[in-house]
Order: sequence, then structure tokens, then C-alpha cells
Amino acid sequence: MAEQCLKQLLVDKKLNDKFEVVSRGIQGRAGIPAPKHKNMTGFSVHWATTKPILEKLGIDVTVFEAHESKPITKEIADKSYIIFAMDNEVLRDHEASLVKQFPQHAKKIRIFLSMVGGEDDIRDCGPFADDVGLHQCVNEKIVNTVRRGFLSWMKKEETIVDIKHILKDHAYQNIPLNYKEAYELGLYALKGCAGDEMAQKQSIAALCALHTKATYAWKKTKRAEKIHGHRLSKNAAEQITGICAAIFKHDIAVSENGFLNPQVEYVMDNCGMGGDLFVTPNVSTVAGFIAAAAGIPMCKHGSPANADKGLYGSSDFVALVCGIDEMASVADVERSIQEFNFGYTEALDTKYKHIHLQTHRIAQLPHMNDIIGPITNPVNPKLVTKRVLGINHLIAPRIVAETYKILNEKKVTNLNHGLFVRGFADKYRYEGMDEVSICPGGTQVAELKNGRIREFDLYARDFGLKAVPAEAIAPQGNKGQFSLKILKGEISGPPLQMILANAAVLFYLAGRSHNLKECYKMAEEIHQSGKAYETMLAVQKMLPRKPR
Repeated sequence: MAEQCLKQLLVDKKLNDKFEVVSRGIQGRAGIPAPKHKNMTGFSVHWATTKPILEKLGIDVTVFEAHESKPITKEIADKSYIIFAMDNEVLRDHEASLVKQFPQHAKKIRIFLSMVGGEDDIRDCGPFADDVGLHQCVNEKIVNTVRRGFLSWMKKEETIVDIKHILKDHAYQNIPLNYKEAYELGLYALKGCAGDEMAQKQSIAALCALHTKATYAWKKTKRAEKIHGHRLSKNAAEQITGICAAIFKHDIAVSENGFLNPQVEYVMDNCGMGGDLFVTPNVSTVAGFIAAAAGIPMCKHGSPANADKGLYGSSDFVALVCGIDEMASVADVERSIQEFNFGYTEALDTKYKHIHLQTHRIAQLPHMNDIIGPITNPVNPKLVTKRVLGINHLIAPRIVAETYKILNEKKVTNLNHGLFVRGFADKYRYEGMDEVSICPGGTQVAELKNGRIREFDLYARDFGLKAVPAEAIAPQGNKGQFSLKILKGEISGPPLQMILANAAVLFYLAGRSHNLKECYKMAEEIHQSGKAYETMLAVQKMLPRKPR
């Protein structure tokens, strides 16, 4: 029925020479029985109820008898520009769902109501064959979705990104994009990840050129906006927000895996942006194991080293040193969070998202992915109500806090309480790290809580510690093995204190205490008990890394 409706619309708009519409189902595959009749007209009661409704809606019913129900094939999927599923079972939930049959085409498989911005199912009338009201409701929804939404949806899908404007008038002048421009650039980047070579090259150029300290520090003036000729963003928060929103909605949400949904009250993450100017141990991951051992649900997101001088990103540590499968299935990661309060998702796992292929597999350059990645954790955003995010040397923590505030307002995320931290090694605050510092430079913090942002500094004394020189916390030898020794309790002193301070802020966010010194003591007791290392071993046993 949707096929015929679309065909009629394309004929009316003289677009039928550009598009071919075919309807195929998943019936007859992977344990799903083939339909009893070749088309709708064979179901006499259904057809008797539906036919007059379609005629009233202006649909040509004479073509239905010639239609033959067939299962979708790889050939059809390969040729398709877009594939619509009427419900989420067909989209991704069933073992024979479209996304599971054709994971390579996940980016172009959408729910039908997405044409009009919806996410709900359109279900067959099933046992209610003679329910005229139900048939009318379903048929009207399909027809109205096509007539009201398809052309505007196509126009939006075909939005042409003015890459020269983005580069010449924004990136090269260190002027950040506004939300709409950034969102469209995010979609264009995903188009590149889906195989469009020009979109891939141009979006990488733009996302690298926009990733500068000057762009992230820019502030709008009336004069700049007048010269520029269109609305400018207040600062770089809109640029980050727009791209992240595109990744959440059009990369993760439509991926093979979709969002993780562990059965817990909330999930925290504490990953950072990397790119430190000073090498530290794998602080956030070890701190995450300490928090998990204390009963705080953690799902760490990360990637292999890209811009990190230490050459051991969190994925390198988790997989190569801890022996945990960084590419574990959704069900296994959810189970690990539920049983041991710790899970891990790899940014390069294309069953969640594709955007990070640009930096780690193609360009291999610093890129806005350093900012995008930590924000776009594939856990269901409704569950990520608290988190820590480590900020790199290019951007002020407040800008990222403002990014989350806008994402919350747009209902993309649901972060009630976040700490955005940028630590410093030296008192001049040049050499930095994407975590809480116990060195003389202390830590710059932006706290987002219930929609309000406040900024303050933290120092070693706030955790009951004395500041230490940066050299005292630097890994000796192999960074990954050094970090493992801290987790096992074989290294103490400043490197351990640094990690406990970072664990303490997780205890603070979890509501264990408003006093950071008390939170530090709690983290210290957990570490001394050996429970953090035991948690790592338990996760390793559940999710052993498979030979690559």
C-alpha cells in the first residue's frame, strides 16, 4: 500500500523517472513463514475492509491484484537509496530484521514514520480484519505520511552542504558553525562514511579545519554577524551540539546495535578527549573500575590512541592489557554492566557508529572526533544522567557544558549532572591533561547541574593531598602495564593518588558524599580492598578478548 502511494506521488510530481519504488518484506526468511497469499487481495476480509478506504483516499486499487509479495534480497538492498521499515521489529529487533540481514546498509534503513519525524511503529491490523476504524487509522497514517512528509524528507536528505562556505567563511576565520550548519555537516560526514568519496574527503577537511583552539574560543559580536551575513552561534557550543546531534540520531540510533539499554537506574561514563600535552596513566579507565567496584554503574567509551602521546588509548588498555573484548555484543556489555557495574564500548565498532572511521582508519589526524567521540557514548542517553568528561587542551570546559545544556534542551541527551574537567601539569597552565590533576596547576571545572552551569577550580588540597610535580605521576616504561600495576595495587604514591582523585569525582556524582575528601577516602578503601582489580578480572572472564 505504501509502495502504491509513493508511486502515485512520484508520478504526480513528475519524479517517477528518477526513482523506482518496490515493496519487499522479511517474510519467508530466517524462520518467518511466507505469507499465505501473494498480495493483500487474497485476504478477503482484510481487503473488503481496506479497499473502500483506499478508494476514498484516492489510491488506485486496480494494481493490487498484480502485486506479488517477495522477500527482500541483497541485490535490492545494494541498489536501494533508502529502505523504510514499517515497524522496529522489521527494522532491527527480529533475528531476520533488515539491519541484521544487511548491516552494511544500516545507514539507509529507516523507520517509515521518520519521514515526518516520528519513531513509532505502523503495525498490520492482524486479527482485527473487519475493524473498519483501525483499518482507516492505519491507512490514513500511511497515506498522510507519504503525502505530507516524503518530499520534504527527500529535500532534507538531499541538502547540499556548502563546503566552501564552511571552510572559507568559518574554519579559516575561526568562526564556529551554527547548529543548523553543524547538523548538516554531521549528516554530510555520515554520507561520506556510507561510501560517498567526495563527502568523505570534504567533511574530513572541514572537521579537521574546525578543530582549532581559536574556533573553540570564539565569541560572537554584532559586527561579525553583520559582516558574515547570517546568524552566527554565540560560541562553539552550537557547532559541537549540531554535529553530535546528527551522530546520535543518524549514526547510533539507526546502527545495527542501536543504543545500549542495561537494566540499571543510570549509567556513568568518564572518558576524555585525549590529545594530552602531558602523558598520564590510563586514569579514567582505572578510576572507572574503582567506581564500578563500589556499585556505581559505569560504561566506559573509548578508542585506540589517535592524538594521545602515550600511545595507549583506553581501548588499547582494555583490550591488550586487561584482555577484555572491546567489541563485545550489546547483550554481553549490558549483562556486564548489570552484574559487575562495568561495560566498555569501542568507538570504532561500526555496529554502533561509523563517524570514527574518519580519524582512525582514513585521515588518522586530530579532528573534531576528539570532541564528538566522548559525548556520543552509545548507551541510551536517557540513562546517562551523570557523567565526567575530560577536556583536551583546545577547548574550555564551559563550552562542553553548554553543549550538553543545548543537547538536553533539544531532547537529544538527558544529563542532569555533569563535571567537565581540564587538568594542568604546571602552575602556568600550559601542559594539560583530560582529567582531574593533583599537580600545581590544578583543574579547571565546569559543572552542569539541573540546567545551570558553574565554574570553579579544584586542587590537590580539595582531596586532602599535597600537590606533586608532573614528573611524579608520569608512567614509567610501558603506559599500559604501568596502569595495570596501579590497578593491581603494585604502584602507590602520586600515580595512584591521581587515579583516586579521579575516582572521587565519580563518587561525588553518584551522591556518595558532597565532600571530595570523603569521596577520596571511599575510593582509596575500595582500591586497597582489591575489589577494583577483582572487578576487572570478573569482566575479563565474562568478556574475554577474542584473537584478532
